Amino acid sequence: MSDFGNTNTPRNELQLIPRDQLKRMGTQDLLRYIVRLETQLEQCSDELERTKSLEHNFRHLAELNCDYGYCNLFEADGTMKPAWSFGGFAAITGYDPAELHEIGGWPVLIHPEDHDAIKAHIERITSGEISCTNARIRTKSSEIRWIRDCSRPLYSDEGQLIGTYGSARDVTEEMTTRLSETQQRANFEALVSTPTHYALYRMENPLTPFDPVITHVSPSIMEILGISEEQMLDFRSWFLNIHPRDSERIKASIIRSASPPFIFDEVLEYNHPAKGSIWILARARGIPLDSDKEKIDFATGMIMDITHWRSTQEQLSQSEWEKALLMNSMEELFIYLTPDKKLKWCNRAAEQYLGKPQEELAGIPCQAIICKSENVCNNCPADEAGRTLTEVRSRNPSPDGTVWDVSASPLTDSDNTLLGYSMVFRDVTQESHMQKERESLSAQLLQAQKLESIGLLAGGIAHDFNNLLSPVLGYTEIMLDELSLDTEYNDMLQEIQYAARQAQNVTARLLAFSRKQELKKKPLMVKETIVSIMDLVKRTLRENITVQTSFTDDSLQILGDENQLHHIILNLAVNSQEAMPNGGLFTITASPASAQDMETLPLLKPGMPHVKITVSDTGCGISPDALPRVFDPFFTTRERQRGTGLGLATVHGMIQQHEGYIDAQSTEGMGTTFSLLFPRYFPTGHDGQAGQKLEKTTGPTILLLEDDPSMQKMALTVLKRNNYHVLVASTGREALELAHKSTTRIDLLITDIVIPDMNGRRVASALKAKMPDLRILFMSGYTAQIIESENLLGEGSEFLQKPFSVKGFTDKVRELLESPPPPALP
Repeated sequence: MSDFGNTNTPRNELQLIPRDQLKRMGTQDLLRYIVRLETQLEQCSDELERTKSLEHNFRHLAELNCDYGYCNLFEADGTMKPAWSFGGFAAITGYDPAELHEIGGWPVLIHPEDHDAIKAHIERITSGEISCTNARIRTKSSEIRWIRDCSRPLYSDEGQLIGTYGSARDVTEEMTTRLSETQQRANFEALVSTPTHYALYRMENPLTPFDPVITHVSPSIMEILGISEEQMLDFRSWFLNIHPRDSERIKASIIRSASPPFIFDEVLEYNHPAKGSIWILARARGIPLDSDKEKIDFATGMIMDITHWRSTQEQLSQSEWEKALLMNSMEELFIYLTPDKKLKWCNRAAEQYLGKPQEELAGIPCQAIICKSENVCNNCPADEAGRTLTEVRSRNPSPDGTVWDVSASPLTDSDNTLLGYSMVFRDVTQESHMQKERESLSAQLLQAQKLESIGLLAGGIAHDFNNLLSPVLGYTEIMLDELSLDTEYNDMLQEIQYAARQAQNVTARLLAFSRKQELKKKPLMVKETIVSIMDLVKRTLRENITVQTSFTDDSLQILGDENQLHHIILNLAVNSQEAMPNGGLFTITASPASAQDMETLPLLKPGMPHVKITVSDTGCGISPDALPRVFDPFFTTRERQRGTGLGLATVHGMIQQHEGYIDAQSTEGMGTTFSLLFPRYFPTGHDGQAGQKLEKTTGPTILLLEDDPSMQKMALTVLKRNNYHVLVASTGREALELAHKSTTRIDLLITDIVIPDMNGRRVASALKAKMPDLRILFMSGYTAQIIESENLLGEGSEFLQKPFSVKGFTDKVRELLESPPPPALP
């Protein structure tokens, strides 16, 4: 029988025939050999599949019992090298075994505090024992985890120790829980055994509220209640020490705690045997039976001495009450903000202003409450206070028009950590308005003082200039009357006279500005006065300018100079024409001044009715920089050759001379409006008194007192040409001496009012006392109005303003000499 039929061959072991034997085999034997090989191959394949299945099941079973398995082999130097591993080694540690071996192996992972435990673990394994231990590892991500490692020694076929193999499990959660329970147990034991200001207790059978079985109490109970532990076990013995005021309430609360939710929580006053009255917090919680949630098996609780806390609380409550009383008595708004500027507390004034109680306002951002804005306010004082850690003050308007004076102060602890902000809002709306009014009044007063100063200067200049013009006009008039000159020289004299007249007009305008111009006041119907000048206004203005008038009351009257009022209107009309090169609308209205007008222009006389004349145009307007200066003398926005800058200054002077006021309002590109206010005149209040004319008389001798040489010489020439006997003096003393030495009677004194050593009034009074029939003619470069305001003229005195014409001078002298003697000067 061939070897191929041998049935003793192992089932899974292939029986191979050498190649040279195969060559000698017959066909039949070769076929039987092939069939046998195929059968054996199929059997080996089935066995391999079963092995793989067993290996898979083994790995699955191992993974169910551990997180990973491993095998480590000892190197020649004594270190271990990983041979193989399975499971979640990389998932737990973050390292691949080969990667871990390259950086130093297991010692790299072990927590320093567990090195000794791992060393003992390895020593047990190498000595042939199976060892298990818990140790901490530091993963690749630096996380600390607990691993339970169980390992055993690995031997070779010869019985030599060549390595270790085993399994490990991640027990981090288990160890954390165990440590927590251990720590809690230790804490509880320390808490129960340590004398402190509170004590723990446990009771059983709490369903009988007044006869429970107390099974355990802390030793500190003796200090808190002043009784022994044995006394504490007798519930009724210490319950009797509760203050009578609280006993019934505590009994009721104990009864309630016998029902769900089984909670007792009360504060009571207790009579301590040694300390007297103390305050106690008593708390207990019932633990229900598992089978019956409506009943409790036992209860645990605590007792705490809160006397100090209650005293502190009462002090804090008193402090809080005082703080609230103080804050709520403030008229200012007080707001306490958190570090992110949300409202935490506010006083009653803030609640009233904001319209809500602080409970509804708490947590709302400050800007949403005060500024009614979703965004953080610009230049918020709280932001600045938080940056600088100092108080910051600012003035802020709110959307409703209220102006607040805001003070923001940071609140910090001892380490300068920002805890919040205190903000105080003081309503300064009225104060702000008053400040603006004061500034406006101050500006108006400053302007008035400036114009008054300039007016005094202009009046002085006009006075001196008039003294210079008088000789020029006088001599020119004499030469034109007396000399027979050819046409060429005659024309020259007329040009000189014309230039002097023009200069006289300039001084007249200066005097009008300085309010030293003589007025011829009379009652004027405002409408009639304005209408009478409108034809001239329309002829003056260009055809592309429309003129309109409006009058709300035809009976309005003022006491004024009609010529000056016409001059004012014409001047303003010409200015409006300059502002409307392309045409426009020129409007004049008149109405009684309103109360608002009087408040806007507070320099007017209070309580006196006024008439308001408004002159407006639709021109280019006046720039904000130029508007405050429009009434300044010699200020103009026109080209130099087109204006002198005295127009509006003259208008201002004329209106002030009428005891009125003028104001200008303008917007560039939208025109200008001038508001003129005059005291209103009522006919019933006008006394109608006028100066009485004197009857004429004659007299031959004149005493001339003039300190200006040119003026003196010109007056002397004119008087002598009219055949008067003239005594000439340059000072007051000299005039008195001449009068004393004169052998002829003096009939007329012609004197300048302003004399260096004494004024003309004093000289006239002194002479009048000795010469009752003496007639007096005062002269001055100032106007009669300023002379009268200074009380320099007496009753019956005559006045002649410089410069004057020769004819006017001689006519006035002749009139006085022909009039009856005036009364004595006062």
